[in-house]
Amino acid sequence: MSKERKQSTEVAVREIRRRTRRKFSPEEKTRIVLEGLRGEQSISELCRRGGIASNLYYRWSKDFLEAGLYLVSRTRTFGLPNLRDTFRRPALPSHQPPPTACFPAKSHDP
Repeated sequence: MSKERKQSTEVAVREIRRRTRRKFSPEEKTRIVLEGLRGEQSISELCRRGGIASNLYYRWSKDFLEAGLYLVSRTRTFGLPNLRDTFRRPALPSHQPPPTACFPAKSHDP
């Protein structure tokens, strides 16, 4: 087989694969990832049933968790204050001692 014909065959095969590649909606991806996170069935069984490779599931799962982490770490999410800012203790000046426990200081006066 000539080199030119072999290349044209490879291009044709690549084009067929590109056209027949399945596209999953974000809702389908989310459903599959959440089913896997529930742990009711093995990942391999879930992938077999969904018709996807396990490495694709793990890629979607990683993307899903990173997107959630991004949303949680933003300063404001959907108009709500960031919880890190809400519970963060204010910084103390270096000359001020740290606050004592919630008990009042003992008085040494009788």
